Amino acid sequence: MSGDTPVLRRPNGRPQACEPCRRRKVACDHTHPVCRRCQAGKKASQCEYIVDTRAATAGIHRTGSPLARAAPRRRSASPPGIRPPPSAPARPEPSPERPETARPESPRDVGRVLPGPGYLGFMSYCDIYDETDRSLSLLRGGPASETTPIETRAITPRTTPVVPTLSRRSLETCLTVLQHVPTRAEARRLFDDGCTVLDCWVRQVTQRVMLSLYEMFGHCLGDSRKETDLIDMAHLLSRNTSVSLSDKEADSDAWIQSFSGRNLRWDTLGVMFVYWAFGGRSKRSFRMESGDRTEVAGSVLALQRCIDLCVELSRGASEGNILLLYVLYQRAVLESMIAGDASPSVWRYHGEAAGLIMYLGIHAETARDAYVPTLAGELRRRLCGLIMTIDKVGAIFTGRPPLMSRRYISTPLPLDLRNEDLMGGHETIVKAMEALDENGWNTSGGPYPATVVRARTLLSLVKDEIIEIALGNDRQASVQDLLALKARQDKTMAELPRGLKYDRENLTDYAVDQPIVFTRHVIRLEHLQAHFLIQRLLIQRGYDGQAELIAISFAMVSLTVKFWTHMDRFSLMIGDFEWLVMAYAAPSGGILCQELLKPSVRLPSLGDETAAERASADDTLQLPTRFAMIEHLFLLVGFLDRVSPSAPNGDLCRDCKVVIRRVLGQSVGQPPATASDVRGVGVGLTLAPWDVDLQPSVDFNFELLDTFDWIRAEAGWIAKLGTSTPLFLPGRNVTALPSFDVPVAYPAAAPEAYTYKGYVRNATAAQDPCLQPHLRGLHGTFIESISMSTTHELLPLFAESKLPQNNAMLVPGAVYLDDERVMYSGGAARGGPWHRKRNALIWRGVSSGARNKRHNWWHIHRFRFVQMLNGTTVAAAEAGDAARANTFALPPPPGEKNVYDVAAQRAGRLGAWLRSFADVAFTDILCDPPDMYTHWWKGTLRKKICTMVEPYYGVADELPMKKMYNHKYLPDIDGNSFSGRYRAFLLSSSMPLKSTIYAEWHDDRLVPWVHFVPFDNTYVDLYGIMDHFLRGRDAAAERIATDGKRWAETVLRREDMRLYVWRLLLEYARVMDDNRDRLAFVQDWID
Repeated sequence: MSGDTPVLRRPNGRPQACEPCRRRKVACDHTHPVCRRCQAGKKASQCEYIVDTRAATAGIHRTGSPLARAAPRRRSASPPGIRPPPSAPARPEPSPERPETARPESPRDVGRVLPGPGYLGFMSYCDIYDETDRSLSLLRGGPASETTPIETRAITPRTTPVVPTLSRRSLETCLTVLQHVPTRAEARRLFDDGCTVLDCWVRQVTQRVMLSLYEMFGHCLGDSRKETDLIDMAHLLSRNTSVSLSDKEADSDAWIQSFSGRNLRWDTLGVMFVYWAFGGRSKRSFRMESGDRTEVAGSVLALQRCIDLCVELSRGASEGNILLLYVLYQRAVLESMIAGDASPSVWRYHGEAAGLIMYLGIHAETARDAYVPTLAGELRRRLCGLIMTIDKVGAIFTGRPPLMSRRYISTPLPLDLRNEDLMGGHETIVKAMEALDENGWNTSGGPYPATVVRARTLLSLVKDEIIEIALGNDRQASVQDLLALKARQDKTMAELPRGLKYDRENLTDYAVDQPIVFTRHVIRLEHLQAHFLIQRLLIQRGYDGQAELIAISFAMVSLTVKFWTHMDRFSLMIGDFEWLVMAYAAPSGGILCQELLKPSVRLPSLGDETAAERASADDTLQLPTRFAMIEHLFLLVGFLDRVSPSAPNGDLCRDCKVVIRRVLGQSVGQPPATASDVRGVGVGLTLAPWDVDLQPSVDFNFELLDTFDWIRAEAGWIAKLGTSTPLFLPGRNVTALPSFDVPVAYPAAAPEAYTYKGYVRNATAAQDPCLQPHLRGLHGTFIESISMSTTHELLPLFAESKLPQNNAMLVPGAVYLDDERVMYSGGAARGGPWHRKRNALIWRGVSSGARNKRHNWWHIHRFRFVQMLNGTTVAAAEAGDAARANTFALPPPPGEKNVYDVAAQRAGRLGAWLRSFADVAFTDILCDPPDMYTHWWKGTLRKKICTMVEPYYGVADELPMKKMYNHKYLPDIDGNSFSGRYRAFLLSSSMPLKSTIYAEWHDDRLVPWVHFVPFDNTYVDLYGIMDHFLRGRDAAAERIATDGKRWAETVLRREDMRLYVWRLLLEYARVMDDNRDRLAFVQDWID
């Protein structure tokens, strides 16, 4: 045995046998470098000692090699990034006697054996299989087979392209993407306009790839594009995408070349579409000289759709890489700007990004000695940290559990290097790395993109613990634990570079760039948010911290409203305003509102100017005066009022504004103002409540992370209805549907309040939703209206239509005064004689009435109307295919529960009967969001039908009104509000059928069943009505049509409308006159 070589020992302390002796289970004398048994058997070349079969390759020592001692560990310039919590046991340091198990950075790492179970599950290769293979070889009498370890074979990536076979659908997807690639000039403009301040990507990489795109394929991407060129390009991109993209390349130029130019891939194109989409959403892009804002918005949606298609194509050809990961991350950000941060679609995109991180193993990178950063390696670390940060932001905003945890992430923080240094050569990177301080921060003072990612990741680690305490069902944290967590948050913030520290002087110092000012504000807000959450947890555990909570809340509100009051300093980041105000100002504003209503601490007096001045400084935590709180809440209301109701998070902003206004009205000694911009019909409405409480007790009582239900949007307008419904009516206590993912529900029986044997006998009552609570799931107004402006105050409002509960003064609709709009009036045509008309019912229109979304469209009234009168759909429902008729339910068989004795239904031929007379179809289907397509010369246009309803509906050509008059029966139903065609139908020689919840100026002048035929808003009586007139009662229908036409020509003329408005204004002037009590008395003339 060699005297200068120590004996290698197993984990149990016994000497390690060489591999040949161990496999044969014979005694080994442990001689180094070759044992005597192997020398005698002439197997010196096979003699090797392995300390631990799970050790790294460095633990394998072959014949003639001295035992390699572990090199001394050098301090890395990058500290361990995402460490386990202090309570978790630290990982032991590696030692020469027991080398640390090498952990693969990704399941797809190649070029080396994965020596240990770095992953659980199938990817964890157990060395038992290698040992079994050797034993089988020995039993056969031969040497151990030289087999490739199973884990290496299983994860070897494709290094040569597997030429994908593009299906017709895939090829169409490819062509759609390539058709939407902007021209060279447009791409440059979009790229320059795009601003992603809190991004982690290297902008110069995308710029180089974009230049290579047009250098290589510019001839294919001009204004006119040949399909053959695009097909060739699609096949090339698909082949390139099928080749695994390595992120181990040390040379940045070589790495960029591997996915640009001739090596362009679908995921590369997705990265460029991300930048173009952000450019399209920028402020400058909405000031285009050619085209209006609507066209630009449609183009942005088309660009975002192309991102989705690039993701789909990339997944079909590869297993993922950091390019695809970045695209998924930014797609979630873009979706939050459309649907709001609380929407399921944002959570889905973010979940895909988090899942890809885990699949690629990016979360499991370990700190290594002598780490030399590369462009690809640093982007991996940046993406891991930033997605971890966004995961915490989303969890706090929505109250949903996070998808990532610091407990399972070992990837170190990225180094604080400039993007330009990463783009340089090896020497440039090493030189920049040497200039970093011992903690990995730059020493030049300027915040780089990596600086922001590092800082936000560090702050997110504390937030991860906060969320774990707040949402976990088994984590019990004491007051001492929370105070220690609070101290750790302060320590983390104090150790951040000065370049990230908030300075309120930056707002007036225009030498500081906008992105830097914005970044410093966000970092400060995230720090305050952590304190806000910790403080609430402390108060929940009985800690006396209410005063500090108020100080923190005031600082958060004060800092957030700066984005609005100093908008010129944040013009590039306007798209983030809705998120900022809801993430930071809304919860802290709620605490201030609570304090105004129910004082819990003694605030500084108004005369204490020093305290007030300190509190407004924002960078110190001091109790504000009551006046300062009210002042900043007024500013917050102004900020919230700026957010459009249709904006992302607009519904949340609206409801928050309502509560704050009420609190402010109460606090300043005036009746609470509750005006809000609530979505509904497109008219101004006044709701007079039945039970006015001028001293409301507004108690937020929101829990720490309870998804902020106290500011949740009401699903539709139905929830507002109760305050103006009499106490004894069924609609008094009705609430909105908690979910639209339920079948449509009809009343058990026809409401007796306005029906007789199932048919409408009181048309005015049939409009009243207070009598019909079932309309909450049957009419678009109560589901998700397009727009609404309503108030509980008694304001003088004029409107073209209103709900019965509203107190607006009705005037004739403007559309009735414009005879030139033939789509509503039909022009001079009124239809021919009755006997020349088709004995049929006809309707054409668009799917207006609400925001038709994927989760609610089957509850909206116009979709139900079209399906109920479609013979094919009804026949399918009769045959038992209920899935085809998801907007309605067939009436039960005639009997006690069905008062409508329809002969066709008795015979089981209701669908065939409808086909014989009903001609009902959409001319355009409006969906939210719309589906877009590219016209060969008009560019990006909205499709007239969307994918979600295409299996159920078709689109028919528009039909002029004068051709509709050739039919005897003209149904008229609500759209977004009243129908603009009703007067024209009354003036025609056809018979109008009317269903509505909206009152108009002429309702008192028309008599149902004399001038028109009313039908219920559920449309269940429509079959019975048509059966009645089609079965030998044609003369009755003709009489109604004739009398209605004659009466409309008498009382609905233009001069009638003019006279009505004149009398209305006279009465309005009298009521508004201060001398109203004496007006119109004869004695006034005598006096």
